Formats: sequence, structure tokens, C-alpha cells
Amino acid sequence: MDLFGEFHKVEFNGKPFLVYRNVIKPLPQTQTSNSFDKQSIDSVYDLPPQPLFLCPRLRTRILLNSLDDEVEDEVTNHILSKYSSSPLFDETSNNHHVLPLFWCNNKEVDPEAEEGDECYSCSIQTIEKSCGVCRQMVDSDYGAYTCNVCSGYVVHVRCALRKDIWDGKELAEVPEELEDVESFRKIANGVILHFSHRHHLKFDISGVFVGNKFCQACVLPINEGNVYVCVECDFILHETCAYAPRKKVHPLHPHPLTLKVDHGDALFQCSACMRKSNGFGYDCTSRTCYYILDAVCASTVEPFNYQGHRHPLFLSLDPKEKPMCHICKSTKNKKVLNCIECDFIICFECATLPYMVRYKHDEHYLTFCHGDEANGSDWCELCEGKLAIGGKEGFYKCKDCCTTLHINCLLGPDPYYKAGQTYEIGEIAILLQHNNSASRPICYICNIRCPYPIFLVATVDRIAYILCSSKHLK
Repeated sequence: MDLFGEFHKVEFNGKPFLVYRNVIKPLPQTQTSNSFDKQSIDSVYDLPPQPLFLCPRLRTRILLNSLDDEVEDEVTNHILSKYSSSPLFDETSNNHHVLPLFWCNNKEVDPEAEEGDECYSCSIQTIEKSCGVCRQMVDSDYGAYTCNVCSGYVVHVRCALRKDIWDGKELAEVPEELEDVESFRKIANGVILHFSHRHHLKFDISGVFVGNKFCQACVLPINEGNVYVCVECDFILHETCAYAPRKKVHPLHPHPLTLKVDHGDALFQCSACMRKSNGFGYDCTSRTCYYILDAVCASTVEPFNYQGHRHPLFLSLDPKEKPMCHICKSTKNKKVLNCIECDFIICFECATLPYMVRYKHDEHYLTFCHGDEANGSDWCELCEGKLAIGGKEGFYKCKDCCTTLHINCLLGPDPYYKAGQTYEIGEIAILLQHNNSASRPICYICNIRCPYPIFLVATVDRIAYILCSSKHLK
């Protein structure tokens, strides 16, 4: 056995391999095999076989496990201080552990070196880590992809090469784009100029607004919390929405996304929650695909801390069977958020609903409740309809006053529609307006007063029709 040696790159049948080289005591090469046999390759993802090489760090660890404690301490200190992770193993052993091929620190051995003093260490630390994609534990005896910037982010080789994770582009030696491209310029202390608005915005930490003010980015109501308010008009942004970067990479999509604030005379449909919106959206930069996230879905990160569940949630991989959301009880074709500690699953449509909201006739916050939390005495304050016991939709309830409201009655069926804007469908021009006048308008289709926060004015051949929701446009 030896304390000196290194691996250098060679090509065999057109494929790169790491070959052990000891300038002091040559070692016969050990034949390595491919990392995936035919049974282990999932035909859905068409992963290519990976060349393998012998891991010097693992060799050292195997040897140390076979030594006495006193000898182990002495050898460990000697190896780690002087030789880092130089190979140390029995040359007669046939039971060799292997790792997928990658170069540590982007450094290669000089094959003409006279001494074996250039050593390589594995990128994966010996401590336990979970894969950033499938959340299963990563075995440090085998290869994985690691992040050069984030500490401790590791992904299985097969997970990293999935078609829904990797776009197929090799990024070796390609400079990494920074995500945090600021959306505003600081003018003074507490004053910014946001790229989406022509006026200065002032930071406000004391505002309490109920019902009639909405964030221009996420289009959700302003209740309490820090906001940026225009000093000349009604433009307002949540603090978190104002700080959202102009470019970002999101785990839901393999391509970079760019923040888009103007969608012309049209709405867009979020690719995660499938809701239509005219607020801010993150649009895919690739010309070959149409993918866009609304501001709320784009703000989701892993782990996602959903207030209605005690465990953190993570994005699921594309399942063979459609998952069922535990809130709305519907199956989904899109990715969902699931718990790795229990069987809780929630879709993006339910996960991005505000968990706590305000109602103008109640001084307390209303909290989101599951449909199975309803009882026979609960009825909606607005439509005066009963809440379905064990229903497929949740509802909002005040814990102090027992006020209960349907989601649609409180937020409306079009919660991400921003009032004051016009969009077009063919020859129909549609104006979105707040339903906050003393007398609510009557819907042309339902023939009842519009109950929702937003109503539509559709103009056809110079004749205006009032509609309570977008469902009447279908």
C-alpha cells in the first residue's frame, strides 16, 4: 500500500476516465464499470452511462476503519495535514468503491510530475445531506452535483439530469448569471425609484389599509406591514414585491425568468396555479417555450413554510400518478408542494391563497380553514349560503367573532385581476373596475347585484355589458 499517488485523465473508446498513477510504486489498473446498468436506467429520462473512477478519499476512509484507534489517529493526522486525500489502499483489493467522473476544483494532474503530491478530494462532505431535488439522502460514497456558491447544496446525478430539471445545455466554463438584479434605484433614505413606475415611492411602516388598496405587483389586498407608496398617485407595492429581482432562476422551470410588468391588452395565465392575472409576472427568456409565473407563485422558495401545516413543504417531482391536493381535493397535472415527513400535498392554487385576510365588517383577521373544518352552523356572511361540510374548497373564518366567508365571496373568482386596466378578447374590450360604490351594479347575465370585489365592463359594438366575473366571457 502507499501514501502517494494521483489520478489523471485519459480517454478510452472516446470516453474520459480517471486513471490512478503512482510515480513511486506503480499500481495495476482496476477495471471500472459504468455507473448505471440497463435495469437502473429509467427509460423515461434516457440517462447516458457515466464513466467511473476510484475515489481516494473513500480509500483513505476504508483503510482508517480497519486500523486500531491509536494508529488511526496518527495516520489520519498525517494524511489530512500533509497529503489531503491522497489514495491509501491495498493494491490487491478487488472490492473497489467507485464514484461518477468529475474533477474537483477544476484542477487536473500533471502526468509528467515527478512526485505524487497533487491530490484530489471529493466534493461531497462526509456529513449527511439530502438531495435538493428528490429530498432523499445522498450517499457520499457515490458522486453528485454540488453548488460552487451555496454551502451544502447537493443533487443526485440522476436527479440533476432529469429532463424536467436540466435543459440539456452544458455550462462548463460558462459564467453564472446573478439572480439578484435589483428592480429599483435608491434615491434617498426610505425613497426609491422602481423600474415599473415613473414616480418616487416612499417607505411606509405604519400604514393599515382595509379593503380598498391593492399591491400593483401581486394584486393582493394591502392589510398591514411594510409598503412602498407613491408620493404622487395611488401606486403601492408590498415591501417584498418591491424587492423582487428583475431576473431569477426558479426551481419550477429550467430556464431563467425575467420580471414583466406590462402585458399589453391581455391577461396572462400563471403556469403554476393556472390563475389569470394582469399583475407582475416572471416570463421565460427562451423563445421556444411559453412559461410565466405570477408574482405570488414566483416568490415561493424551498422549503416552503405554509402556515396551515406544521412541516416544511418541497416541490414534488413529476409523478407517475396525478397527486391530489388535500385542500381542494382535486388531482393536478402540474407540480405540487408536498411534505417529506407526512403525506400532506397542496397545489399552488391553494398554497398561494392569503392565509390571513381582512374583512371590512370585522375588526379581526380571518384565517384560512380547510373545507373539512366546516360544521352545520357555518354560513357565508356575504352570500348567506351554507358552507359545505367536508367541501372541496376552504373558507375564511374569524376565530373571535365566528364570521365565515367563502373564498370566492371574499377574494372573488378573479383574485389577481387589477382594477383600472383594460384588456381585449377579439373584438370585445373589457374594463376591470373595483366594486366599492354605494350601490353595486347588476350583472347582465346573473341579473343580480355583483357580489365580488372586481366586476367587468365588456364593450361590444359600443354597447357596455356589466359582468360579475370572467366566467361569463366563456
